[in-house]
Amino acid sequence: MSRVVVAGRNPQDVSSAIGFAKMIADASGSSVVAVALSGGDELGRAVAGIASEAYAISGSGHAPELMLEALGRVAGPDLYAVVSPALKDLTDALARFSAGAGIPMLTEVTEFARGAGGEVTLRRAAMAGRAVAEYSVVPPFAATVAPGRFPAPQPSGTIEVRRLDVGARGPEVLGVEPKRREGVDISSADIVVGVGRGFRSKEDLSLAFRLAELLGAAVGCSRPIAADYGWLPEDRWIGISAKKIRPKLYVALGISGAPQHMAGAMDSKLIAAVNKDKNAPIFQYADYGVIGDLYQVVPALIRRLEELRR
Repeated sequence: MSRVVVAGRNPQDVSSAIGFAKMIADASGSSVVAVALSGGDELGRAVAGIASEAYAISGSGHAPELMLEALGRVAGPDLYAVVSPALKDLTDALARFSAGAGIPMLTEVTEFARGAGGEVTLRRAAMAGRAVAEYSVVPPFAATVAPGRFPAPQPSGTIEVRRLDVGARGPEVLGVEPKRREGVDISSADIVVGVGRGFRSKEDLSLAFRLAELLGAAVGCSRPIAADYGWLPEDRWIGISAKKIRPKLYVALGISGAPQHMAGAMDSKLIAAVNKDKNAPIFQYADYGVIGDLYQVVPALIRRLEELRR
C-alpha cells in the first residue's frame, strides 16, 4: 500500500496538516504515517484512528536535518506524498527531501483533487493572494499547507508511537540568540486587531491593545511596525513573509492594505478597516470600512464597548 507521510515538529503541527494527509490518503487508497520531532504519547493521542504508523524522532542537532533523515527512513519505495504545515523548519526539510528524491514540491497548498491517469491537481494562492495557481503533478510529491487550512479528523482508539533514532545530524550549534518574542499566537486567534503606520508613536498602540482587550482579541501588525520601527515583535507581524491569520474578525487600524500584508489576512471571515485615506487598498478587501482618523474612531469604539460592559 502506498503511504502519505505527515511531518511536524510536535503533535500540534501534525494535527494541523493531518487533515490534508487524510484527504490525499482517502483519494489514493494510501495509509497515513505520522512523524514528529517530539510528542510520544501525545502524538499517539493526536493521530490514533487516522494514521496507521506513528514515529517520534530521537536525536540531536538541527531540526531540519533531523526531519530530513527521518523522512528518508520512513518514506519507503511506496511513497505517495509527504506533507507538513508551512513552517520554516519543516519547509526546509521537505524542500531538501524532495530535491534529493527528485519529486515535485509545492508550498502552502489550498486545494487537492485526484485527476485522470494518476495525476493530482494542487492549487495555491499566487500574486500575493490575488490569483490562484493550478499545478498537475504525478505522485510522489511533497507539499506544505497553511496550519489549520484542512481540519483534522477526530482521533479515536490508540496507536503505538515508535521511537526513530536518527543520531546526531547537522552542524554543531554553538549558541542561540532568540529574537524578541512575546509568545503570542495570532494565527489561531478568533479576533485580531491589526495596527499599521496610521499610528504615530509606539505609545499610541495602547489604544489598539485596549480595544483588543475589550474584544477578547490578539494584536497583530503590518510589516513596518515590526520590521522597520521595532514597536512590536515579529510574532505579531501579519503578511506573506510572516504570520497568516484566519480569524472570525480582523479589525485593521491604520493599515493601508498592501498585497504583502493582505496575503496574510485574506482568510479572515470578516474584515473591518479604519483608515483616513478613502483610496487605501484595504477598503477593496474590507467587509466594513470607516473612512476616518483612527485617533477619533478607536476611542469612540472603546467608550462604547466599555459602556456595554457596565
